[in-house]
Parts: sequence; structure tokens; C-alpha cells
Amino acid sequence: MSRKQTKAINGVIAPGPRFTRWALWYFTLHVAIPVMSVASLLDIGLWYLSRSAGTGCYALLCFFL
Repeated sequence: MSRKQTKAINGVIAPGPRFTRWALWYFTLHVAIPVMSVASLLDIGLWYLSRSAGTGCYALLCFFL
């Protein structure tokens, strides 16, 4: 659906859908922050696991070297 597309709803011409600041706010609040939080917790957990295992290697490239 194009942004320029308009529709007549009950005889009133309405503009097409568009992204707003509220959409950005909801995306940030409900998608970006939870995903980044889970990724950060997994990163910290894997770092602690590799540190307690005694390996100095933590990146995926270390497994291939």
C-alpha cells in the first residue's frame, strides 16, 4: 500500500497509512528494548560461563582458530 494512496470511507477521503512518532515509540518500547535486554543478558551469561570455564576465548572466531 502506497503512502500517497487515499480511500473514501463513508464518503470522507482519508489519507493512507503512515509511520508516526507514536509508532516509533511503541516499536522502541515493545520490540527494541526487550530484544536488546535479552541479548545483553545472554551475552553477559555466556561471558561469565566462558570465564568460569577458564578459557580466554569468547568470540565465535576463536572456535575456528
